[in-house]
Amino acid sequence: MKKNLFKTLLAFAMVIAYGTVSAQENPVDPALISKDQKEIVKLQAKLLEDREKLSELYKSKEKYLSEKDKKQADAQAAADKNEQMAKRLSNDTESKKRARSAKKAANSASSEAKAARKAASRVDKNAKEIERLEKQIEKNEKKLEKLQQKV
Repeated sequence: MKKNLFKTLLAFAMVIAYGTVSAQENPVDPALISKDQKEIVKLQAKLLEDREKLSELYKSKEKYLSEKDKKQADAQAAADKNEQMAKRLSNDTESKKRARSAKKAANSASSEAKAARKAASRVDKNAKEIERLEKQIEKNEKKLEKLQQKV
């Protein structure tokens, strides 16, 4: 939080310094300059914040991908075990012990598949958020460039 505040204040100070230099060169309405300068500072702060979020998302992307792969492997192993228990039960349909183990294997396979779907969903959400932030950063950079040319 202190980092963001410091960066925002630093950016504001730079804009003020730039504004005083440019204001001396060509006289412009001070109300318009200050409004544009405020907008520039807001955009710079937003860009810094978005870039930090984007870097965090890229870091978490690898973690989510490895988690997804692990969960998919676990789900496949549970499904294979479920299949094996079902075959054993079909060979001895009267056995309560085999029926219980088949039921446990089926429940395990179901929960592992659910965990794998959740992990895949996290990866997809992460990718969408990365894409959204990249577009937002690009849009804000263009907006900032236009405002800086205007000032």
